[in-house]
Amino acid sequence: MRYRIHYLTAFCLILGFRGIGQLAAQERAALSELAHCAQLDNPLVPSACLSQIQHGTLVKKAADNVNIERVRRGSLGVLTFPGVDLGAACGSPIYSIADGIVADVISNSADPDFADLGYMVRIKHPSTSTGLPLPATQLQPAETVYLYMKDPPSVHAGDVVLEHERLGSVGNTGGARACETHFEIRHFPGRYLNDPAWSPAPSLYGKGDQTGTKLFNENWTNPLPWLSKLPEQWHPREPIEFDLSVKGTVRPSPPPPASYVDAGACPGEGCKYNDVWTMEEPTPVHPARGSAQTAFVLAKGQKVTTVSGVVITKPGRIQILHPISIPEIGVIDSGEIEVLTYRGEGFWKAWINGKLIDAVQITNILTSMTCDLSEAPCKDKLEAKWIAGPIAGKMLELPKPAWWVQIKDRTGRTGWIEQSGPTWSGVNGDF
Repeated sequence: MRYRIHYLTAFCLILGFRGIGQLAAQERAALSELAHCAQLDNPLVPSACLSQIQHGTLVKKAADNVNIERVRRGSLGVLTFPGVDLGAACGSPIYSIADGIVADVISNSADPDFADLGYMVRIKHPSTSTGLPLPATQLQPAETVYLYMKDPPSVHAGDVVLEHERLGSVGNTGGARACETHFEIRHFPGRYLNDPAWSPAPSLYGKGDQTGTKLFNENWTNPLPWLSKLPEQWHPREPIEFDLSVKGTVRPSPPPPASYVDAGACPGEGCKYNDVWTMEEPTPVHPARGSAQTAFVLAKGQKVTTVSGVVITKPGRIQILHPISIPEIGVIDSGEIEVLTYRGEGFWKAWINGKLIDAVQITNILTSMTCDLSEAPCKDKLEAKWIAGPIAGKMLELPKPAWWVQIKDRTGRTGWIEQSGPTWSGVNGDF
């Protein structure tokens, strides 16, 4: 589980047109000593060296051993290279540049793009957070791509990864010329830019000189500044402030039991008792809260007065991924938040490190996917996910509330009805 923004990917290039196979062993050996490789201290592949083929390089016919056309068939003319290539010993660790969610992997050599991309990881990052690789004014989705890994990646589609989490090892699979990692910072989803102006066929390289075009500059960010010198605001990472502007009555409480009973609670925005409700459908009224017996049935359209209510919740659990600041507790950087009653306006009653907090706004929590990644609609759903800001936590278990409301009808009869009330998915959204 991870969070933050941006792309980086590595040394030694991958000239990718689908259908072109890997280099023969003798060709790889001939290209194993790459010219113009300068040492680059970076967080992605520590102690790697940087190829002369960098973001915006025009790849064309040349006489030295960095000529990518040697590893293709025939002349390729002029191509625009996105990203950077980082060379390092095969097996060297590759780390994520920032927090995000794994959008796509190539973990099988039978994948149709393996011959070009090798074992691969694509990570989608937050795109609106201040202090991350993209400036706050550049409100664009961002992905980082890591190619040519030695073995299948150690992460899977849908995983949340944190900054500097190991993704795999440097390799020479796919179209790599040697042991290297190709890295890009992109602003489009998918393995290739699907635009005929960039390339008529799936390719990492653009046709002709596109270094000054709007297409190139809007779809890629030069990753080298983020490799050679990370922004100061990344280190240290500031705690995320949780807004506690909604003040409720804090009641001392023991640690929440398996079911948290919140007597008198009225969940939802504008919810209050001693109000008049109109039944939208026939509704059974029970003699006591939780009873399976029916005392009488309210007809559709019948009006009743709400007297009081109780919310019984099986607490949800959130794993804290990044430091958060709670004024009543201070900064906490580990452990769990137990989510209890919904209070309205995005605020929840929560149990945090042994203390009941009556109104905490819980945001930027990643919930689990609700579909099978093997299904095409689920893959589309994953590709379209927009992460707006740092991921502060991972939802381990959703809260499951039951809301019982005591009512009185116009004849004076009283009893209890069960309502569904707001849920996490309805209030905070779901993946």
